[in-house]
Amino acid sequence: NENVRYTLDGVHVAKKLGCHTFIGAGSQAEYGIANVPLDEDTPTLPVTGYGMAKLCAGQMSKKLCAELEMKHVWARILSVYGKYAHKNTFLNYVINTIANNEIPNLTHCEQIWDFLHVLDCADILYQLSKVGQDGKVYVVGSGDAKTLKYYVEIIRQTINPKGVINFGAKEIHYDTPTFLLSKEKFCGLIEYGKVFDADIIKEIIKK
Repeated sequence: NENVRYTLDGVHVAKKLGCHTFIGAGSQAEYGIANVPLDEDTPTLPVTGYGMAKLCAGQMSKKLCAELEMKHVWARILSVYGKYAHKNTFLNYVINTIANNEIPNLTHCEQIWDFLHVLDCADILYQLSKVGQDGKVYVVGSGDAKTLKYYVEIIRQTINPKGVINFGAKEIHYDTPTFLLSKEKFCGLIEYGKVFDADIIKEIIKK
C-alpha cells in the first residue's frame, strides 16, 4: 500500500517542481506467472501483494498525471543486476557466497530469466523521459533470456572453477516466475548492452 501512496506523492512533488513527465518504476511482478515474452499487451495477473501494489501504483499515477496535465510513462523492469544490488538478489548471492568459499544452495536453476545491467536500465529510463509515449507501458529488459544455471556457471568459472554448487537444494516458490523475457530488446531505445562476464563479477566482489 505504501508503494501506491509514495508513487502518488512522487507525482505531486514532480508537478510542484515543474516537471512535465513522470517516469514510474514498475515491475515484472505485475504480470504474475506469464511464461510468454512480455510487452505492454501481456495480461497483468499479479500473484503477490508487491505485484498487485505495483500494478495499482501504475494505474493510479497514470490517472493522477492526466488530472495534473503531466505525461506518464510506466516502466515494468525485469531483473536488474549490479554491484550495489541487495546482497540477497540471485546473482549477488551466488557471487558473494562462492567468493567467501561457501556453497550456494539453489534450485535446479532451470528458470529462464532476462537480466539487465543497472547502467543499461538507467539509460533506458533516461531515454524514456525523452521519447516515451504518454500513457504507454514499456517492459525494460535485455530481450535475451538464459537459464539461471548459465549465469551460475559463469560465476563459478570466474571465481572458483572447482567450487561446489548445491543445485536442487531449494524448491521454486509457487509465485516465482520461471520464464522472464522482454519481447523487445532494450525497448528499442539503445543499441548496446553490458554483457554479464568476468569483469562485472569482479566489480561486484570489489564493491
